[in-house]
Amino acid sequence: MATDNISTFLKLLPLEIEETTDYTDPGYELEPEDHVVGVMSDYLKKLYTVMVAKDGTMKALLAKIEFLDTEEELKETITRLNEMKSKRSAIADVFWICLKDEFSLWGKNDVGVRTGFEVVWTDSPMRRMLGGFFGGLGRL
Repeated sequence: MATDNISTFLKLLPLEIEETTDYTDPGYELEPEDHVVGVMSDYLKKLYTVMVAKDGTMKALLAKIEFLDTEEELKETITRLNEMKSKRSAIADVFWICLKDEFSLWGKNDVGVRTGFEVVWTDSPMRRMLGGFFGGLGRL
């Protein structure tokens, strides 16, 4: 298969992951119902950091919207925001798949990450109820 036809996103993502050296800690404290299964590998830390960086880009774009002067700038910013949202979603899917693979958590619905890059699952009924609503935010 020729790599000339691979999207720029798929070409650049491995480079972005590899070049990540400063990790963004999840910052969520352990909760009583959490079951710690281990600590993320460096690769998962990098992938998580790249995912969170996309969140930062989206927040910056949203903050910029109210200060735009032209309709063209608004269209360009919304287009970029939609791009970041899609890419962040794809990276998040890959992150959660890799995390579940690495820690054999496919049988657990409520998987999350905590301060210090600890990986957890929880059996909290409240988390199960909220999981579909807040899924993929790291806290679940």
